[in-house]
Amino acid sequence: MAVVQFAQFSSIVQPTFWHELSRLKLEVLRLSEETVSLTATYSTGRTIKDRNTGQQVALGCNITVGGEGFSEGYR
Repeated sequence: MAVVQFAQFSSIVQPTFWHELSRLKLEVLRLSEETVSLTATYSTGRTIKDRNTGQQVALGCNITVGGEGFSEGYR
């Protein structure tokens, strides 16, 4: 098996992220320019078997960020 040196990934921004970011800017941060910590999750790619053809299909890696990614101090 070959060693993977780079694997492209897709980013997924959940609607809860935008909702929480809007709330923070309107109610907490206002015009502040301070940095805000954000945590995202990374999931590795995997392969699944296609039921119709029996072939292996590769699914890519993902980085996902949601509203729960903001630090506890801002909730």
